[in-house]
Amino acid sequence: MSLEDAYRNISLKKQSTINNDGLRVSHLNKFNIELDVETPTTYELFLYAVEKFGDQPYLGQRTATEPPFEWFTYKQIFERAKCLASGFQHIGIIPGSFVGIVAKTRLEWVLCERALHMFSAVVIGQYDAQPESTYTYIANEAELPAVIVESVEIAMIYLKNKELMHTLKIIVVLEEYLDYDIVKLAVDKGVMIIPLHKVEELGSKHPKQPCPPNPDNICMLIYTSGTTGDPKGVVIDHKTIVNNASTTAKTSLTSNLSYVHLSYLPLAHIFERTIQLCVMSNGGKIGFWGGQQENLVLDIQALQPNVLIAPPRVLNKIHDKIMAQLPPGSFKRSVFDFAFSRKQASMNYYERVMKDSIWDKVLFKKFQNLLGGNIEIIYSGGAPLSDYIANFIRCAFGCSLIDIYGQSENCGVAIAATLKHEYRFTKAIGPPSYGSEVKLIDVPELDYFAKNNQGEILVRHKYRMKEYYKKPEKTAETIDEEGFIHTGDIGEWSKEGALKVIDRKKHVFKMAQGEYIAPERLEKLYLSSPFICQIFVDGDSFQRYPIALVVPDVDNLIIWAKENGLQCDLKTLCNDNKVRKLILSDLRRIAKIEKLKGFEQIANIKLLEKELTIEDGLLTPTFKIKRSSVRKMFKQDLKNLYENIGDVKAKL
Repeated sequence: MSLEDAYRNISLKKQSTINNDGLRVSHLNKFNIELDVETPTTYELFLYAVEKFGDQPYLGQRTATEPPFEWFTYKQIFERAKCLASGFQHIGIIPGSFVGIVAKTRLEWVLCERALHMFSAVVIGQYDAQPESTYTYIANEAELPAVIVESVEIAMIYLKNKELMHTLKIIVVLEEYLDYDIVKLAVDKGVMIIPLHKVEELGSKHPKQPCPPNPDNICMLIYTSGTTGDPKGVVIDHKTIVNNASTTAKTSLTSNLSYVHLSYLPLAHIFERTIQLCVMSNGGKIGFWGGQQENLVLDIQALQPNVLIAPPRVLNKIHDKIMAQLPPGSFKRSVFDFAFSRKQASMNYYERVMKDSIWDKVLFKKFQNLLGGNIEIIYSGGAPLSDYIANFIRCAFGCSLIDIYGQSENCGVAIAATLKHEYRFTKAIGPPSYGSEVKLIDVPELDYFAKNNQGEILVRHKYRMKEYYKKPEKTAETIDEEGFIHTGDIGEWSKEGALKVIDRKKHVFKMAQGEYIAPERLEKLYLSSPFICQIFVDGDSFQRYPIALVVPDVDNLIIWAKENGLQCDLKTLCNDNKVRKLILSDLRRIAKIEKLKGFEQIANIKLLEKELTIEDGLLTPTFKIKRSSVRKMFKQDLKNLYENIGDVKAKL
C-alpha cells in the first residue's frame, strides 16, 4: 500500500494504535510501508541529488540586507565539495577523522560537511557561543585533529588553550585573511592554520578519490547542551540520520512542494540537519540567513521560503510584535479580533488551514507578507508551544504548523502529526512518528501513572543513537535493556491517541510540605503572560511556595506604562512596585485559569532588566535555562525574595 492510500485509511479520531506488545505506534505501522531508503549514507544521498537535480539551485547566501540571494547549483556545490575533500586530506586530515565545525549557520558549514563525508570524516558540530571550557572538553573527548572555525577570535580560543588539547594539529578558518600575529602564534604552538579558500585551492591542484562511508559508519556527534554537567556526544551513524530524514520527508512534508528553506537555526542541532537532508533529497533550495538577528525578517522576505523551522520563542516574538501594533480597545484591534474569529470559524468548519478567505484578502495578507508570503509549513519544537500561539500562527499566516517532539538521542522526531492531520492537534503534539514505539511508565513521586494515560515518555525506534560517545554508564542510564530511550519528559495520551508533553521529570524539587514542583512546567504556563519575556521558577525544600526571576516583555510593558502615566525607562519600571504588583497579579490570574494548586503559585518575583543569555552562561546554546548557573548568579536575590514574601503579600 502506498503512503497516500494509508493516509486515507487513518481515522482522525484514532491517531495511534496499540500493538501486540502494548505499545503505542502510528497507524501507518500496520500498513507495512517500506520507507527505508536506497541511499543509506549522506554521501550517497548527495550523489543522488546531484545526478537528479544537478543544474537546479541548491545553496544560496547573501552578505547584506539589500542584495538578492546568490545561488549555487547542486553540481557547483558538488565540485566545490570535491575540491575541499581533496584539500582537507592534502593538509593532513585522514579518512575517518573526527573534525569539529564551530561556526554560525552559513553556506560554508554545509559545504564543509558535504566535503568531509566524501572521505568518511565524522562531523562534530559545535555552537559558536559556548564557554571556553566546552571547546577544550569536546576537543579532548573526541580527540579532534582538526577544527573548522568561524573566525580568528574562535581560532584564538583554541590556540590559547592548545596545551590542554593534545591532539589538535589543524585549524581551518572561514575568514579569508589571517594576520601575521595569529599565524606566528599557531606556528609557535605547533598548529597549522589556514583559510578555507586556500584549502579549496589546494584540493583543486591535488585531487584525491572519494573514500565514502558505509551505512554503519559514524556520521556525526551531536553534543547535548549540558544543562546539568558536561555535554554528552550523541553518536549518529549514516543510515540513522538518512532514514529519519526520509521518514520525516514522507510523513510530514508534501511531495507536491518544491521546498525553499531558510536556514538560520544552529547546524549543531539535529533537526536543522535533518530538514536540510529532506530538502536536498527533494531537489529544494536552502538559503542561509545573513547572521544578524535583527535582519532575520528581511532575510525571510528576500528568500520567500515555503518551509520554516521556528521554535516557540520565535513564534512568540512574531505574535507579540503583531499584537503590540494592535492595543486593546483600539479600532484596529477590534477589526483584527473580528476577522480572526471569522477566519477561525471557517478553518474549524472546513478542517483545514487556508489563505484564500475574504479575511486573508482584507487583513491577513499583510501579515503573511512579513514572512515572504509563501509559507506553507512551519515546524516548531525544542520547547512547549501554547495552543493559543499555534492557532494564531495557523490563522494569521494561513500555513500548516507542525509541533514536533524529539531529542538528539532518537535522531530528531519521535512524535509529530502527519501533514494531512496536523490541524486537528491543538491540544496535543500528535501520534508517534512512523516506526516509533512509545509507552508511558509510572512516576509515582509526581503522581503520574500509566493506567491514567500519564507517565514518563519512553521511545524505541529502529533508527536511534548508537550511544553516548565514551560514556557507557550514561548510555545505560538512558537506553534500557529493551532498547527504549528514557526521555525524562512526562506525557499524556489524548482520547484520540495523540501525545501531549505535560511535565518534566528532571529539575523537580520538593517544597516544605512534601509536595513536588516541576519548574519547567510552571514556566511554560506562566510564559503565557503578555508581560513576561523570560521566567525562572525556583523553590526551596524549607519553603512553602516557589519564587521567580522575571524578564519583562519590554514592548507590552511600555504600552502599559504609558497608559498608566509611568516613566518608560526599563530600569525604573523593574524597580517600581506597581509593575511588580501588575505581573504578580497576572501570574495569579494564569494560576487560576490553569487550576494550579496553592503550592504551585508564585509568592514573590524579582524583575530583571537584562535577558538571560548564552553569552552570560545562563542559557544553553539551545536556549534552555542553565538552572544551576542562574541560581549561582542570583543567589542573594533569590534569598531576598523568600525573606520578603510576607511584605509582598501585605502589599497585594
